[in-house]
Amino acid sequence: AVLGCIGRFCTSNTGPGPEVQAEVLNDMAHVAFDLASFLTPENFILRFCSLIGRACCISVDCIPDHTVSAHEFFFQTIMLGVSANHFSRSAVPFFKAFVKPTSLRDNVAFSLLFRPKHLSWIQYKILLSAMTWVEIPPQTDIQIENGKQEGHSTLFENEQGASKCDSFVYWIYKGDVDFNFSKGSMIHEMNKSHGKCKRNQRDFGLLGDIEFTEVLNRKTYNIQDSNKHRAEIKGEYKTGHGGATVLQIDTHKLMQLMEDDINLDKSIRSILLDSVQSKLGDVLQNEREVVNNISH
Repeated sequence: AVLGCIGRFCTSNTGPGPEVQAEVLNDMAHVAFDLASFLTPENFILRFCSLIGRACCISVDCIPDHTVSAHEFFFQTIMLGVSANHFSRSAVPFFKAFVKPTSLRDNVAFSLLFRPKHLSWIQYKILLSAMTWVEIPPQTDIQIENGKQEGHSTLFENEQGASKCDSFVYWIYKGDVDFNFSKGSMIHEMNKSHGKCKRNQRDFGLLGDIEFTEVLNRKTYNIQDSNKHRAEIKGEYKTGHGGATVLQIDTHKLMQLMEDDINLDKSIRSILLDSVQSKLGDVLQNEREVVNNISH
């Protein structure tokens, strides 16, 4: 529809002259390519503007004699196809996000976890295709790398169906979880209500963040998956007597979304960094306390 409007504007006999048309279309292309990036971080809108800008460039080449050289037409057609492909990849999850149902839990998770890292509400709704609300029964080991939880009831069923990966990251919304970062280390407890820790407890962030960060680093730096590159600090997690309600994030689907949106990629990595730092900081503090006790 937009391309049709541009075409009618270029071929109109009652409108402004060719010089004015070319100037207007050239300005529209500059606005679409340059100004849009300063007005919004939304990937979908930026790619839509890129598509419009590319169409304007083609139209400018057709004015005033309504012809374009073969090499210019070939180049612009390829660029238009690339822009259209990128736009379509963003358009599908963008429009699906509008009809995606949300709940109070989603509002809490967005406010506490994602909005501080500059993710928009629409980006969070797009992320819902990779996230599922689940309840984990009491005294249950939380599996990070071995598929779905056994015995949990799904509160929000992912419309994409069963997960295709065997790795998850969890954010605790409600309940208590006992965990340690390596075998033989101190057992920690995190008890949350509506996304916030109770009784002035320290928030250790996500569960499974160290494992997921390791996967991202191997992919980013093209490191082969071998034992020598495995992280030495791994989390072991188990729900307490009251069980837990968690936001389960499919890391395979999450990485696919991150690959297609650089702003989302930066935000997720920032969330992971804060989460890992909170755990490593506690490990170092415990090590210092052990050393001090031995020295005294």
